[in-house]
Amino acid sequence: MKLTGKNKILIFLMSVMLILTLTPAVSAEDQITDQDETQASEQPVEVVVEQPDEVVVDQDGEQSVEVVVEQPDEVVVDQDGEQPEEQAVEQTDKKGFEIKADQSSIFDNFCKPQTPEAGDDYVGIYVDIKGAKKQGITEADLWNKDKMEIVVYYKNKDYATSPEYADEDGSSKLFFSTKKSMPSLTKGESVTISYMFNFDTHEAEGTQTVKVGSAFTNKTYKTKSVTPKVTVPGSEFVWTGKYIKPSVTVKVNGHKVSTYKLAYAGAKSVGKAKVTVTLKDDYTGSKKASYLILPKGTKFTSAKGAKKSAKLKWKKQGKKMSNSRISGYQIQYSMDKSFKSGNKTLKVKGYAKTSAKVKKLKSGKKYYFRIRTFKNVSGDPYYSKWSKVKKVKVK
Repeated sequence: MKLTGKNKILIFLMSVMLILTLTPAVSAEDQITDQDETQASEQPVEVVVEQPDEVVVDQDGEQSVEVVVEQPDEVVVDQDGEQPEEQAVEQTDKKGFEIKADQSSIFDNFCKPQTPEAGDDYVGIYVDIKGAKKQGITEADLWNKDKMEIVVYYKNKDYATSPEYADEDGSSKLFFSTKKSMPSLTKGESVTISYMFNFDTHEAEGTQTVKVGSAFTNKTYKTKSVTPKVTVPGSEFVWTGKYIKPSVTVKVNGHKVSTYKLAYAGAKSVGKAKVTVTLKDDYTGSKKASYLILPKGTKFTSAKGAKKSAKLKWKKQGKKMSNSRISGYQIQYSMDKSFKSGNKTLKVKGYAKTSAKVKKLKSGKKYYFRIRTFKNVSGDPYYSKWSKVKKVKVK
């Protein structure tokens, strides 16, 4: 059969279509699968297949697919091929304190517990001011109980501490003490010290345990000799016939201290009495202070005006004071009721006298009178308090 030109073209096109039908095409899905199998042996990655808005056909008549592989920023894999979870690391110092940030040396640097001894009724902790300053902590912070608190725990009870200076110059050390508020310590028993720091540069808390009567690795500081300031509140007292032993205020560099002994002299007699303060425990040094014991006073029982004079009577003060009675009475009078100017005085010797007549006064004028007792001790007079004022009009 003779083929015409038209028939030849038809046969050729049919052959091409048959070849295209029988040839397998590699799809985008097969390419991604092969790539996933290759990367599965390494590490997991995220595969994103993006379809273009416009379909592009390659030279083989297939649609091309753009494959975008996104790598993670950093993948950490442990020995089992898994990514470990992030864990917080808790830090402690060598004494077992739980601490925040880098505080591993804060406690050792400026907190040194005193060695507790059997029989003591307090526990103390030294705080090095200079050591604290090196940590960026001010001295004012150390005195602030809201920023620094130290509590002692003993026999199921908490005891608060308070600070005071532990040296003479007041610039080196503080001593936090329970101030004799504890029962007598028993040798071998445990004392727990709790710390709380809430400074701007440091924030930490923890506990520390020491044994009563046992040596501690941190030796206590040797204090210098201190000359305290001693004040007797009131400074003047009225004779009662009993020992008068007033309390005192003892300060070192402006801060109160409480570890001292007291000894009194002349505390039962009219005159100048003395108290000697002797520092103890972590202090050495002493200081004397004086106070006055005054005789008992008296009062007017009668005050009348006469011709250019005034007649006065008073209550006798006949008590024996320091094995003897008073030396006499002193009368003061003036036309100024406040006794700020124009005052005159009159002494009446002997405790038994109870009346006097004041002469050479101005007629028709008002005069004001007051009286007190006095007692001579070693040549020095000691006066009682003034009585209430009596007003007299002179005739």
